[in-house]
Amino acid sequence: DRVMDLFTKFLPLEDKIKALSKKLMEEPLYLSDEFRDYELIHKILFNGFSNKNNIFYEIGASSQNGGIFGGIIGFVNIIPEFKCEIVFKLWSPGIWGFRFKTQIKELIKTIMEKYNLKRIATETADERMMRMGKIWGLKVEGRFKYAFRWEDKMYTIYKMRVLREEIE
Repeated sequence: DRVMDLFTKFLPLEDKIKALSKKLMEEPLYLSDEFRDYELIHKILFNGFSNKNNIFYEIGASSQNGGIFGGIIGFVNIIPEFKCEIVFKLWSPGIWGFRFKTQIKELIKTIMEKYNLKRIATETADERMMRMGKIWGLKVEGRFKYAFRWEDKMYTIYKMRVLREEIE
């Protein structure tokens, strides 16, 4: 089930789970210190991928992009006619560009329309991801100082959202 050329429905195959687990464990600001344990990551991923209220897409895995698994985006905890959350990790900067920005905005709009959502929200401690979210049309709703710990350093979490009327 293709969405756009940069997004493919994620199939939780063992090699993809291992690659994703490694990224979650090692990449800066992907997971807070208290969750950076392979056994716990495996449980989190298993629960996320097996939940029927969650939809995940690989970023950049199509043959047009050399088959590179460059990131993942998930629409999780979907409550039709109400809200959901976005989980987003992009570790292949070569994918980022105008086409990506256009397609991710279209994907967000598609999910919002399909489930008749009023809002989509996310949170991140990574300022780069926060800036990307702004480019997609998300707005910062709040900041939570010292709410995320990575490598024993404390970071601010940015809570972001987009409302249906803002994308129509």
